Amino acid sequence: MSMMKHYRTIFATIFLFTMVVGSDVHTQVHALVIVPVADLYGTIPNTTHIPMDTQPAALCPRVMQVLFNEHVEILNEQHDYTLIKITHAFHHPCNQPTKILNTYWIPKTAIATLDSLPAEARKVIPPSIAWTNPTSVTQQHVATLLYPWYDQKSGTTFSVGTRFVITTSKKKHYGVAFWDAGTQKIISSTIPKHLCSSLKTDATPQERQATYVALARSWAHSLPGIIPYVFGGCSMTMPYDPYQPVISSIQPRGSNVIDHAHKTMQPHAGFDCAGLILRTAQCCGIPYFFKNTTTLAQGLRTLKSDESLENGDLIWIPGHVMIVSDIKKNLLIEARSFYHGYGKIQEIPIGEQFFGIATYGDLQKTFFSRQKLKRLDGAGNVTQTLPFKLLKFSSVWDQKKK
Repeated sequence: MSMMKHYRTIFATIFLFTMVVGSDVHTQVHALVIVPVADLYGTIPNTTHIPMDTQPAALCPRVMQVLFNEHVEILNEQHDYTLIKITHAFHHPCNQPTKILNTYWIPKTAIATLDSLPAEARKVIPPSIAWTNPTSVTQQHVATLLYPWYDQKSGTTFSVGTRFVITTSKKKHYGVAFWDAGTQKIISSTIPKHLCSSLKTDATPQERQATYVALARSWAHSLPGIIPYVFGGCSMTMPYDPYQPVISSIQPRGSNVIDHAHKTMQPHAGFDCAGLILRTAQCCGIPYFFKNTTTLAQGLRTLKSDESLENGDLIWIPGHVMIVSDIKKNLLIEARSFYHGYGKIQEIPIGEQFFGIATYGDLQKTFFSRQKLKRLDGAGNVTQTLPFKLLKFSSVWDQKKK
């Protein structure tokens, strides 16, 4: 059985399991994320202060993040945390490539049950995104933020990727409405259209792929400041000043912790390598649901010998993934950790990433000859020699044919 057929079987199994388990609707408790950004954890953390990054990365309890207005299902509660299930993304554990995970712990204060909301509040919640329904990433009458938006009425800055129900559409802005947990009221506000996705629901896969690359590039270049690397991060509410210090401290047993100088900024907004691709893809209406590098390496097919790389394709190495952003200029986009001398989203020449690889032609030759890559850090030193894959991003649409 081919990898893609194997993967489609996993999708079908999940769908059938969801249908069986979900048949008793009385046992399900659905909730809504009511804060701009919330961290998700594989296990309940023993501290409320979660750093931006750790070395080794496995010591960071953050696995993922969810955004305001996203749907979750409540499974259990323990102390100040709630065990939830999400539908817009999933991942495989690194050591269990066939196991699906989409359950996480979240602070209780970050969510509210739908039953606790007034009827009028439930009317201004956008429909959920679910991998069992790939077309759910393209919805009419929903505005998706491509850039952070500060709402003066609620005094809240919302992350890229946040979705709102559109109530009106004018030439330069959308009218939106949303439930504000602080005031316990529905707030009607306006979002400038240039901050939102402008793709039509009938945009072609090629148009969406080009748009996701352009969006990632704009985040790497156009904003004032930088978007920091945050392990498990999948959000962006404000760029950081590149000259503000980060704090590196040695912890017990030799672990290293990276944090921002302003430790009160919790949770940290930013991206890791896989979270960057997940968020940009879904912002552009692409049915992409892979949270970590293990998952995307199984979900997307590798480049064939009669194919060439295109903008938007992915370069995968164990534990990291990069976007092919400009074939002609030999550029790539990534969210790379502080421990390699970067700590941000960036677009750099491929020659600064891999020793002896100056062009994408060089990269393809190396791939088809089954050689390994020598990875460079920010100082230009070879840090690792690794196997790699070249993945066709367009194969994400093959999931719809399962």
